[in-house]
Amino acid sequence: MTESGLGTSMASSGQTESVWAYRQIVALNNPQPIIQYGALTVGSGTTGTYTFTGLTPYTSTSSFVVNVTMADAPAAQLYATIVSTSSFTIGWQSAGSGTQKVYWTTIGT
Repeated sequence: MTESGLGTSMASSGQTESVWAYRQIVALNNPQPIIQYGALTVGSGTTGTYTFTGLTPYTSTSSFVVNVTMADAPAAQLYATIVSTSSFTIGWQSAGSGTQKVYWTTIGT
């Protein structure tokens, strides 16, 4: 894909297309996505839940997604459930007996 006005410093056509798509989003005045992330120590035990309440609020509960990843071993089965525009719950099972460290990311509008 070729877009006039783009520099020739792009390494691949995929990057060029990404820049072009970003410019179209900005040009159409679409809301910019809000990305929030962090790391939590969410308690101890092989099974549990933890509710995080510190998000900058999103527009609605359907306007963002949550991704969670174990940051320590042994890895657990994880899930995240959106509770409100500014909070989500992390749940885990099959983890080690100590505290659980989790990385989280939210993205939306």
